[in-house]
Amino acid sequence: MKTLFLLLFTIISSINAEAQIQPKSRILGGTMSLRFTDSEMDVFNRKTFSASVSPTYGKFISSKWMWEVNLSYNYYRFETEHPNIQQSDNSSSLSGVGAGSQLTRLFPITDRLHFTTSAFASVEFSQRKFSVDGGPHNFDTGYGFGIGVLPGFQYSLSPRWIILARYGALSYNYSISTELNSSSHNLQFRLTTDFGGIGFRYVIGVKSKDKKE
Repeated sequence: MKTLFLLLFTIISSINAEAQIQPKSRILGGTMSLRFTDSEMDVFNRKTFSASVSPTYGKFISSKWMWEVNLSYNYYRFETEHPNIQQSDNSSSLSGVGAGSQLTRLFPITDRLHFTTSAFASVEFSQRKFSVDGGPHNFDTGYGFGIGVLPGFQYSLSPRWIILARYGALSYNYSISTELNSSSHNLQFRLTTDFGGIGFRYVIGVKSKDKKE
């Protein structure tokens, strides 16, 4: 419900606001995210850790549209422990590198604050290491493709510096395991602050308002 109110506020606020973006200026930046959970249950304990880093390069096509390309590195690990059962601990880690492109629409809320929606497409190559019932580690390699939409906000600290935050995703991913000879489909929709990332952008080629043309 809070997410719905936030989206309604964003749409209403953006009607009369004007963006202060200079078209054709270029962008250097990146995003990162970290997440850790530790859950204790009656039968087993579970720990997860995930991290991602994604440098980007792009351009403001207009005051409302922005295009970017990016590289990415992702890492995910989880462990399950059964305190009362011997040789039943499981662990798995996944690391991957990828590349992608995204087109972002900016909706101005104020002169500095924008609500953003980014349509993206990506490809990733990954390696997974896993152990079942306390046994030796096994390895599996694979690759995948993804498309989706990322909602978020960006705030201009100055004409050259922008910070951004994303709080969810509507995405579809298709992955293939080369070692296990299998494939999987994953469709997810989440709008939460713990499923996204924070980042920055540095604007190149922006013109000073004080400079006379």
